[in-house]
Amino acid sequence: MARKLIELVRQNVELYDMSCKKYSDTLFKEEIWKKIGLAIGRPGSDCRLRWVSLRDQFRKVIRNKTKSVQAAT
Repeated sequence: MARKLIELVRQNVELYDMSCKKYSDTLFKEEIWKKIGLAIGRPGSDCRLRWVSLRDQFRKVIRNKTKSVQAAT
């Protein structure tokens, strides 16, 4: 499910690109999450929560790698 979710989010830049005009349109983004949910077979709200979790995990890994590289130098 995670790979498909990531791919579907990647196709909808409005969900993550703050420079996009529709980024601030919560109703528009809610409709996108519903469509993603239908594609995955889960409620859109579950997909959004899963995406937030995946994004935060990724950020944490990147941050920790950066810290470990800086500590090594």
